[in-house]
Amino acid sequence: MRYLVAQKGIDKYLDKLRTDEDYHVRAAVASFHRPQDVKYFINDENSYVKEQIIEAGTDEVLDKLRNDKSRDVRLLVAKNGRDEDLDILIHDEDEFVRARVADNGRDEDLDILVDDNSDAVREAVAHFGRDKDLDKLRYDKEDRVRIFVAAKGRPQDRDLFLKDPSWVARKTYVENCRNIEDVKPFLNDEDITVREEAEMTLSI
Repeated sequence: MRYLVAQKGIDKYLDKLRTDEDYHVRAAVASFHRPQDVKYFINDENSYVKEQIIEAGTDEVLDKLRNDKSRDVRLLVAKNGRDEDLDILIHDEDEFVRARVADNGRDEDLDILVDDNSDAVREAVAHFGRDKDLDKLRYDKEDRVRIFVAAKGRPQDRDLFLKDPSWVARKTYVENCRNIEDVKPFLNDEDITVREEAEMTLSI
């Protein structure tokens, strides 16, 4: 009942429910981003409550929560994309936070993260798709990273993916190939799934 009341966003009720023991209720209050609540909830013990106020995007909130112990909180700070936060979070101990930093596409971050020891981070770099990163990551030791490169369907990667050991990478390249002529060599692939994908692409 208190949660439903909080969701109505009426000030006199929000004032009272701000200190509720149930974090779901406090999160509902926080979601309205009233300035007085944002300042109050910045020190809340519950990460879900703090996640609600990050959307307010104030400097005070981001300055404080970029160092929060909760990965989910730091992920949202990184998603916000403020330069001073990314400068710190690029060195975060959590690979998914660093991957979120890569999603913002700052050149100075991608130049570093392309060589990250986490394949999740390198996937994010490949997904962003700078050519100089794809040129490096197409040789990545992890199939899942090369698959993200294959998904770009670049003509210059055809010969490499023709010989790629992962049938998923080869199929992904065919699915996303930019030049229909580059699909034809895959008709002779050793894997029937890749051959069928090539046949279907050429028949469209």
